[in-house]
Amino acid sequence: MTDKAVGKIYNILLPSQQNAPLTTKSLPATKVEVLGIRPASSTTGQIQYFIHYIDTDKRLDRWIGSEYIGEVHVADPTKNTSRRGSSDPHQPSNNRGRGRGRARTGGEGGESGRSSGGGSGSSSSSSSSSSHSHSHSSRNHSRGGNRGGGHGHSSPIRSVHAHGHHDPKTKVRNVSTVQFGKYNIDTWYYSPYPNPYGAMVETLYICEFTFKYMLKKSTLKKHVSALKDRKPPGRQIYDDPNRKIAAFEMIGREHRVYCQNLCLFAKLFIEHKTLYYDADPFLFYVLTEYETDPNNKEKQIHHPVGYYSKEIHSAEDYNLACILTYPPFQRNGYGRFLMSLSYEISKREQKLGSPEKPLSDLGKLSYRSYWQYVLLKYIYENPNTSTGQLTLDNLCNQTAIKPEDAISTLQHMSMVRQWKGQLVLYFTRQDITERLNKYTVRSYGKKVCIDQYLTWTMPENGYDVVEDEELEKEEMDDKKSGAKEESETEKGNSHSDVAEPPQKKVKR
Repeated sequence: MTDKAVGKIYNILLPSQQNAPLTTKSLPATKVEVLGIRPASSTTGQIQYFIHYIDTDKRLDRWIGSEYIGEVHVADPTKNTSRRGSSDPHQPSNNRGRGRGRARTGGEGGESGRSSGGGSGSSSSSSSSSSHSHSHSSRNHSRGGNRGGGHGHSSPIRSVHAHGHHDPKTKVRNVSTVQFGKYNIDTWYYSPYPNPYGAMVETLYICEFTFKYMLKKSTLKKHVSALKDRKPPGRQIYDDPNRKIAAFEMIGREHRVYCQNLCLFAKLFIEHKTLYYDADPFLFYVLTEYETDPNNKEKQIHHPVGYYSKEIHSAEDYNLACILTYPPFQRNGYGRFLMSLSYEISKREQKLGSPEKPLSDLGKLSYRSYWQYVLLKYIYENPNTSTGQLTLDNLCNQTAIKPEDAISTLQHMSMVRQWKGQLVLYFTRQDITERLNKYTVRSYGKKVCIDQYLTWTMPENGYDVVEDEELEKEEMDDKKSGAKEESETEKGNSHSDVAEPPQKKVKR
């Protein structure tokens, strides 16, 4: 029996030399909520509790011993606690803003949101990319929004995050660290890896080239040594020889396993991300740093640093659904680059784009910073038009920014005023120069997508046509591969700890 219960709020008992994290009110945390319990093991020697410091970032959640947990917290009856009938403003609740289908975009250091679902999707996040997540809303509605189903084979849509955000299981971080390339990374959130890969694993080994997950370091080594190419699949659409960065485009249905594994990995650093095994409706863009292969001078080794995804067909013309810069690579401007890449592709599609809404707080900051830079730069470089006027249509068509985003950004900079019942742009040349100089001193423009290095073109047949023969061949290859792995598992082959998500084939 344990003396602490899941879901209860307790006072903190910390040793004098250890400080409690600061809350959102910049005061030391005094209360914790117990989210999970694990029995004593040969390593810990005692029962441990997974706790959340009330009013702090969930990335600070951790396992602690009972000696740090005091008595049950009792609300002060003299304080006004009328909050939707709650007797305690800190009472545990399963709907802490989780799983509401919010689009989050990530900043440089972290994923701030889904529509920029990701960690360092933009240039303003902290060194964590996890508050970024995306809820692929249009897909959720069109496909029934399967958020509550289980992992069972009866589910018509294989939901990777089937439990949803209300399941207590999803509150407990199930993988402590991941080995990714040369980095050992502390994770931030729960990710629904199948058992035994997601069953309270201390370290999960992830191949940075395929995102396959393994339990043993030796298996990872064998897996990597057998790879022919050390780069993402799909077509390369960007190559900057100066920064040594490249971008690859993957079509979800053509690279299902890679994209599914990528999403599982990203979920470790994104709190509000809804995942599906069905990656068909999405495109994935992976950003890499590359170097020459020392064993083959004609090849390059690409190390993924971040990604973003978008729906192939979006009713709202969203050009970005989820974005994340992986923790070791945050604060390098990669989030900013990914955002600018999404807009450069929108320009070539001759569309106006926008990230999925609503954005998280960090996502708003990241995108607003980017929109301000793009709009100021265009106005500065185009002081006059053929008609002598700068119109909103002209501004949006040249930047691919939707009118509502452009207007809100210009209003934020106090560059829009009412005149004779109409909204008009109001600024001086000096205003533009001074505002733009703030970006110039930060070398902001050097870390965005450069058009001359972008080789993206719309595929000849778009993204919809898939030959039946190709799908049938892929299905046969998967069946043969699955039979081989099953045979090796029965024989106790050492490669049996490499996992791939279950597949669902759809002919189109």
